[in-house]
Amino acid sequence: MASFIALPPEILVEIMQYLDHLSLLRCSSTCRSLYAVSTSSSRLLYIIALGMSGMIDGGSHIPHLDLLSHVRDLRMGWENIEWRQYYKIAIQEECLAYELVGGVFALSDGIGLKIIYLPSANKEPHTLERRPLGMIIKDFAIDPTQDLVAILEDDLTPVSFGLQRRVHVHIRTISTNERHKLAAQDILSFTISPDPEYGNAMSSALLQLTDDLLAVFMAKGELFSAKCRALIWNWQKGALIYDSDGRTRIECLPQHIKDFSLLSRTSFVLTSTLNSGALLIYSFPPSPSTTHTQKPKLVASLHLPPIRPTYRVQRIGIHSAPYHAHAPKDASFYTSPDAGVQVVTITYAMDETNSPGSSSFSLFVHTRTLLGYTHGRQDSETEGDGNGQALALTRMSEREDVDIQWHQWGETETRFFPIRTPIHWHRYVHGQRVVCCPSHSNIIDILDFNYNPHFNSVHRLQDLRPAPSLSYPSYLFQEGLVTRLPYYISRRTIQDGFYACMIDEERLIGLKMDDGNGMELHVYSF
Repeated sequence: MASFIALPPEILVEIMQYLDHLSLLRCSSTCRSLYAVSTSSSRLLYIIALGMSGMIDGGSHIPHLDLLSHVRDLRMGWENIEWRQYYKIAIQEECLAYELVGGVFALSDGIGLKIIYLPSANKEPHTLERRPLGMIIKDFAIDPTQDLVAILEDDLTPVSFGLQRRVHVHIRTISTNERHKLAAQDILSFTISPDPEYGNAMSSALLQLTDDLLAVFMAKGELFSAKCRALIWNWQKGALIYDSDGRTRIECLPQHIKDFSLLSRTSFVLTSTLNSGALLIYSFPPSPSTTHTQKPKLVASLHLPPIRPTYRVQRIGIHSAPYHAHAPKDASFYTSPDAGVQVVTITYAMDETNSPGSSSFSLFVHTRTLLGYTHGRQDSETEGDGNGQALALTRMSEREDVDIQWHQWGETETRFFPIRTPIHWHRYVHGQRVVCCPSHSNIIDILDFNYNPHFNSVHRLQDLRPAPSLSYPSYLFQEGLVTRLPYYISRRTIQDGFYACMIDEERLIGLKMDDGNGMELHVYSF
């Protein structure tokens, strides 16, 4: 140790820069010499500040001292909700689908795309339009860092109870509207087989991109009783990795599955309304094998709080920040995909059909918590039954090795309270921040689940343990419900309320609707 700290400070910095932020903090706490090196080097301080903020360096050539100042200013701007620039963007087109990824807001009116590169504190907005695209757009997903747009085509053919429906997903570039150069195929296709209840209908569909993966989650039927289906492709190879629509009724997703989300390139989560509800975490190979097929493996069934017999879980949705493969354009740093929170929205209703209403709650959990159950639990054995596409859930209650009850994980790893943000517009979460603005209210709250005593103001910390009669009604839950995931809250009052709010790395976006005549984006840049 003596010979190590005897090295010149500049050599120590060159060595220590390869440590992550936690290792740097531990290293600097071992002796005064290393503490002095860590606190006097802007490079090491920047690594620590980035890691503590859950961010990744964007590879810019900006001096570390300036980057460090930028990280700190951005954090303080969010803590105090003090923006540096304000823009108002009018949009006349009807919005049938939208996305907010990597500083880009995109929307579709069903026949074209409008791409708005949002303003920041030091650059003006600009717009790109693709109209018409020559197809009817059902939904789309973008990753501006890969110049990628995936478009789900809607053929608008009548529902048939005897014929299959062929559905196409187009893989194109945002910049030129041409086939993406990394895509082996410019169109990915799948079929919808008819069934006695809904025929070959596609009531709703949602696309999600994660690096080289593309997922489609679609539903047939009504919201609370819909039949769901999940598909995952490697869009670069043009290969289907997984399709939950199996050859038999048992292989398809059960009707208690209500939502789906990719967690990483090797895992996804399904939400289940069975019993008191659960989050089902699966791991899968990121690329199809050329020698054998392998089904996704259930690695954890995280049960939600037990409810009383007179109530049932009506719906569970899950939402998180979008994934982008690289640093956004001109970004010095960006949020790590693992450093985020998942927002689970749960709707409870009375078991009687003439129930006078329902209650909705939000559950917040770190993405890393869910990913932790996938580490070291990949199944190396081939479980294929010939088609490799089945996802059997009917016997999950017998998998005691993956059943995790609420008291084993929920009390310490989550925060649970009545819903605080409209759920009809997404993109209200980015990284570990969540914007809460009830419709038309002039109060905006920013919840930050990246609590750290070195960074955050102590008076903002909310580590509440409320009585069941306050936040968690005793008529609904079987036991006293306690959740302890710490967070802090920032609040600001604005002049006028918004219909909904969105958030990304450095922007708060308020949405105002103009009675069917378009909408306005109010962009606050930090």
